[in-house]
Amino acid sequence: MPIKKLCSIVLMTALMFSALSVAAPGNAAAANLAWGSRGNEVMQLQATLNSRGFWCGPADGIFGPNTYQAVVNFQRSVFLAPDGIVGPNTRAALYTDTSVSRGEKTDMVRYPKLSKANGRFGQFRYRDLTGGRIEVDPVWVANNIVTIKLPGLNRNVQVHRLAANQFIQAFNLIKNGSAIVNGRTVSLLSLVWTMDGTYVPRHINWNPAKGLSNHSWGTAIDINAATHLRYVNSWERSDPNLILWEKAFGPAGFSWGNSYGDAMHYELLY
Repeated sequence: MPIKKLCSIVLMTALMFSALSVAAPGNAAAANLAWGSRGNEVMQLQATLNSRGFWCGPADGIFGPNTYQAVVNFQRSVFLAPDGIVGPNTRAALYTDTSVSRGEKTDMVRYPKLSKANGRFGQFRYRDLTGGRIEVDPVWVANNIVTIKLPGLNRNVQVHRLAANQFIQAFNLIKNGSAIVNGRTVSLLSLVWTMDGTYVPRHINWNPAKGLSNHSWGTAIDINAATHLRYVNSWERSDPNLILWEKAFGPAGFSWGNSYGDAMHYELLY
């Protein structure tokens, strides 16, 4: 084979492998992606963000304002600096899937059951215990459940790592907010009489015949449980849980269990 042709083949092969290396989403050496970036890697970034619940619109390969905001939201959810730039640390967090129990570290015999896929909060393997309780695969727990301190209450709770910022946002609103109740101004914090739940692995209503409660993912919280396992009417304007919904939990992105007669319950669904 002529030397010139051989050199050309070698050069083309080297370029092909170089391109593959740069395109690999988990490759820390790949170029940073930021506002204005374009191409297939941006398209893959957008598809991944959408699949993990950080919606940025159609995957069109153009890094614009929607993609930027989705990246910032993702960075905040994993406690990275929210600069909107997809560098090595953001790549590693984005393309490392810890949301599903699987692999050699998970004891598939001990944890034979698989939960539903719960949006960006993933799914896990588990086993049933007595009284409607469950035991979640500790590998999943180690990767996904974190301890945070709720502002105002100064109480440590366990929640899903992707829900942590929204719990903190809700309780910052409670800590700093107020409302008019029966003609006088009161702090929102004074309306939180009791707080239960967050990460409590169990079936709904502790009934093994029912599905798993969202408490099993660490994405729910119960407020004033003793008086609010019921429906709150819209005209009950002084009800503390209605006020907390309108002033704190709703703005922080939670849904409210009042629609199914469980006014104590606030949860994140996506």
